Amino acid sequence: MNIYLIRHGESEQNVNKTGYIKPDRDIPLTANGHCQAKETAKFMSSIISKKEKTVIITSPYLRTRQTSFPIEQELKLKPIYDERLREYERGKFGDYTLEECEKLFPQELENFKKRLKSKDKFFACPPGGESGFDVTCRMKGIKFVLEKLDAFGCDNVIIVSHCGAIKSLLVLLCGYDALWYAQERNMTNGSVRKLVKDGNKYIDEHIIFKGYKNKIETTAEIDSEKDY
Repeated sequence: MNIYLIRHGESEQNVNKTGYIKPDRDIPLTANGHCQAKETAKFMSSIISKKEKTVIITSPYLRTRQTSFPIEQELKLKPIYDERLREYERGKFGDYTLEECEKLFPQELENFKKRLKSKDKFFACPPGGESGFDVTCRMKGIKFVLEKLDAFGCDNVIIVSHCGAIKSLLVLLCGYDALWYAQERNMTNGSVRKLVKDGNKYIDEHIIFKGYKNKIETTAEIDSEKDY
């Protein structure tokens, strides 16, 4: 069974210089992000036949639903929304913009940002929120779903999610460690990573589609590596 991991298209969060936008689940794609989603959909339709048994599962956040929609249209699929595919929870920081967090929680934010840039990134956790490790634990339910779909003879599973959540899922499925999580670059917006489930093993075939890039450089191309 083939598993395609897709990061959502460029969002308003990616181009916002103040950092956090609230609420996280309602952040939309930019115009460029919608273009990325359409190009990703064209790519997916070029490698998956409508005759194959294909399931699409997506995070219920707006930016992932908007990314998933063109793929659903191209392949005639009905989406399954799964909360476990959401991005990590921001905890205390989630109710404020980054600028507000810098004023209200300067030391806590600074400590969190330092851990995000260290080998300890996998365990970096905003106060009251989730770390990469926490999200990996949450993803155990997704692994169970994949096992069931494979048993039912599914050919392809498309997962539309977020950069941090996808990395946590890769840790779970492929057995990567905390150091890999810290060093692995985030997927670019609209890109596709392929896994092949062979028995109990998940073989990582890495990035097979880098995603649409606007010819005009945007701040998203500079800030897309951020996890906050």
